[in-house]
Amino acid sequence: MDETGTRQLFKKLSKVSDDTIVALSKSCVQHAKISNNKVSVLKSWETYNTEIFAALGKRVVSCSLQQADADIDAIVRQVITLAKASAENHDYYGIAKGPFKYQKIKDLYDKRVSALVPKLGDIAERGIHAALANGASRVAGVLELTETEHLLLTSGDTDVNEKGSTLYFSLRAFTDKDASGHDLAVSRTLKNWKFEQAARKAAEIAVMARNPKEGSFGKFDILFEPLPFANLLEMVGNAASMFNVEAGFSFFGGSVNKKVASDIVTMHDTGIIYNGLASSICDAEGVPSKKTAIIEHGIFKNYLHNTSTARKYGTVTTANAGLIAPHPRNIILAPGRESQKGLLGQIKKGIYVTNVWYTRSQNMTTGDFSTIPRDGIFYVEDGKIKHPIKNIRISENMLHILQSIQAIANDGKQIRGWEVENPVVTPSVLVKGLNITRPLEL
Repeated sequence: MDETGTRQLFKKLSKVSDDTIVALSKSCVQHAKISNNKVSVLKSWETYNTEIFAALGKRVVSCSLQQADADIDAIVRQVITLAKASAENHDYYGIAKGPFKYQKIKDLYDKRVSALVPKLGDIAERGIHAALANGASRVAGVLELTETEHLLLTSGDTDVNEKGSTLYFSLRAFTDKDASGHDLAVSRTLKNWKFEQAARKAAEIAVMARNPKEGSFGKFDILFEPLPFANLLEMVGNAASMFNVEAGFSFFGGSVNKKVASDIVTMHDTGIIYNGLASSICDAEGVPSKKTAIIEHGIFKNYLHNTSTARKYGTVTTANAGLIAPHPRNIILAPGRESQKGLLGQIKKGIYVTNVWYTRSQNMTTGDFSTIPRDGIFYVEDGKIKHPIKNIRISENMLHILQSIQAIANDGKQIRGWEVENPVVTPSVLVKGLNITRPLEL
């Protein structure tokens, strides 16, 4: 559905519903797949997605469609039918009412991205060469350039049209079957995109990871790179959503003004950070984006709200609305003052983790989870890396991790990837006394 059709749909739906949101997103994606040191796939595609939200009293409907030639009248009839068949949602308290004034956010769109399309294969080759020149024997990964246009219309007097761009590069480097390294580079603009640096780092980790020994089990201090720690902080951001608190999917229930983390932990959510992958001038209701403290010096400060949950609890929206539930935007952990090397030097006996996967929650209410370190994992003793290790699992509790953070580095990096859907900006982090167990055989 194009912009004209979207506006027609919004106009007709607004006549029959009390609250209406219609959002059109158009994406143009240029994709390169890297395998066995070569660019194996070059392709592009264009998508249109129309999201619809309508409330008839307290009967709420949300849906999406991709048809370019959708029958608008049929869609309106179907939404009405679905609403009438739905039970009333007594926790629904409406959407935001404008009009609003919006601030400009730097570095969310770079018109130069479209000029890179003919050079997509060459850029991927540069990433491959950077890794091979730094010691990798084999590499695989993905390069994507995306341009987006987003139109948001609401019955709260919002009419916003916003452009965006994203550059994404993820590379895994190998030196043998048991030695690998992974890093990525993401940005909204070309000037902030350090993809060759990421390729070199992936190779560097793979070289260090040769000939790993079996890992030991017990309590260890762990130094997390930004890539794996972002995986954990996304859990923290999601747990701050009032929707997840109400649903019993959060370890932050009843936590406001209580100590939940080490004194050095300050963490916020924001939609206004420049170059942020989830930054935009407003949320899904049209509320102007802003910054919200989640944890300040170890004290939990705020849940993330949309207009409906905020009204229910007698507070104000934090501009975190999705079409149905509030969710994080860009999750930011405030940096410390030391280098990563300085954090490494504090470890008596511990482990340096460069990546994780299969992060799975065992109990969302308590925060129990496990995750498996992968790629370069290193045993550290007296502040020095002694040798690579393999076959370990971190079996822990998220609140315990937050409370056991010993030091935070100054090397903040923006992360979004396979297991980090919500963007996270985090430095390297040293956590004391975490539980290391054996992973199940895969």
